[in-house]
Amino acid sequence: MKNIHFILFILILFFIYFVGRVFLDFSTNFISVGLVAIILLFSLFLAFLKDPKIGIFFLVFSLPFERIPSVEIGGYTVKINQIIVLILMLAFIGHLVFKKDFKLVKNRLLPFLLLFLAAVVLSFLNSFELTRSILVFLLFCFVFVVFFLVPNLVRDKETLKLIIKILAFVTILVCLFGLYQYLGDSFLGLPQTLTGLREAYIKKVLGFTRIQATLLEPLYLANFLIIPMTLLFALFLSGQIKVKWFWVAAFFILVLTVFILTVARSGYLGLAAAFLVVMLFRAKSFLSLKNLLLFVLVVAISGLLALVFLGGARNQFFAHSQAPLAGEGQASVEERGETSKTAFKVFAEHPILGIGLGNFGPDYDNYPSQMP
Repeated sequence: MKNIHFILFILILFFIYFVGRVFLDFSTNFISVGLVAIILLFSLFLAFLKDPKIGIFFLVFSLPFERIPSVEIGGYTVKINQIIVLILMLAFIGHLVFKKDFKLVKNRLLPFLLLFLAAVVLSFLNSFELTRSILVFLLFCFVFVVFFLVPNLVRDKETLKLIIKILAFVTILVCLFGLYQYLGDSFLGLPQTLTGLREAYIKKVLGFTRIQATLLEPLYLANFLIIPMTLLFALFLSGQIKVKWFWVAAFFILVLTVFILTVARSGYLGLAAAFLVVMLFRAKSFLSLKNLLLFVLVVAISGLLALVFLGGARNQFFAHSQAPLAGEGQASVEERGETSKTAFKVFAEHPILGIGLGNFGPDYDNYPSQMP
């Protein structure tokens, strides 16, 4: 692959930078670590400017690194993928300037997205936390940049194949780290500083560990894992994966086991819905005896592994997983029920313009930014 040495150089700088942040005293090493960060960012810009597709590869790899590692700046958590998008955007603009023959891809969804953004801006008229509305709007625009960049940079099958390989690779890394989190907290009693788990997800709270890996919440991890599992499931059924079936099975067993141990109930529903769609579109291939048996085997092994990891905490796991069916008396269910009722009430009172983008939380908690 072209530019491989340059990419390795950048990855080494990443490693040096975060080792400096985590294991060294930041106050005494601020200049050296900051200098490495500047060199790193400038190196990324040069690499992306030369070939913006490299930026897409980095972006895909950084997708799950939402909380670990991240940097706190001015009370806001800056994530690696956000930095990469900003650099990629600047490099892409430079690429358009220097390569005047580059043609942008027409996107049929663009008018609908612009209509959505216009509706969001109109909601500002009813916003009493205007600062928050503007901040959330800027975050929407940030996601819009990614929506614009990806189809303009991913134009051939070879690029797409490499993206899928990178996605599969980083998924394996994140899942292995997730298992380390689980084993470290449940069996070894490692402190949170070593496992990276938040207080709400350690074994002492619920009786079992909930894996969140490098993301903020277990649900976010579950949502991320749905992407590679659904994508590779579809590719496998369509015969487009040129890997031995047992490697595919091993991948799914690893990822599905971690997915189960997130104990993200809505994540379970999301995966079930996504798999159902794939099965409907690839019904003939899925219902072949070989694929059907393989599917059942993978699900069974993953479920058994999850139960083995849970050990004596299985009862707590099932109780938590079935909480929505238990109805009253379950704090999480009652809280969501009350929130839903409030949401319908707010919608009935403001059905056209709403109450302002990002203002449901402030409205629900009833705290204006200024005294009346």
